[in-house]
Amino acid sequence: MHQKRKYLGNVTGFGANRRYLCTKCSYATPHSQTLINHMRTHNGERPYNCDCGKSFTQSSSLAAHKKTHSTVTFFTCSVCGKQFKHAFSLKTHLHVHEIAQFSCDICNKLLKSKQSLQAHMQRHYNIHNYSCEDCGSTFVTCSELTNHKKKHNIEKNVECHLCGYKTHAKKNLVIHLKR
Repeated sequence: MHQKRKYLGNVTGFGANRRYLCTKCSYATPHSQTLINHMRTHNGERPYNCDCGKSFTQSSSLAAHKKTHSTVTFFTCSVCGKQFKHAFSLKTHLHVHEIAQFSCDICNKLLKSKQSLQAHMQRHYNIHNYSCEDCGSTFVTCSELTNHKKKHNIEKNVECHLCGYKTHAKKNLVIHLKR
């Protein structure tokens, strides 16, 4: 039996109707990992620790806490609230809130900057100028490559209670469980 099985409480239903029920209160959830996190409110377990001594019941809480130790200053868009580490990134972002004024000659899509039109055209011609050194995947834009590289560094701490499969996102575990 898998070690996490002891946290699953009672299970009812099958497939999309499956619910994991807390044995100590009326809490119910369709996701086993969510119940495991909930059970920590009853048993006091706080497995995610910061170097400063504080501990947390979920990895996401620890990640949010670690930002309080960071000296990184964030620049916030006054229109949508999105945050950036650099002022020039915010300045570039502000273009998305402008009225579209660049038109694609192929599909007539309206774009808001010359740079986004150039990237858009590369998609029409399937030009992949950026490649990942780790896996060889190629991308049209530098930002796509940067986002992809983050996936290589993500800690896989969401685990399947049945087979031990690990992933970084709860949604991937849900897909795995449905299979």
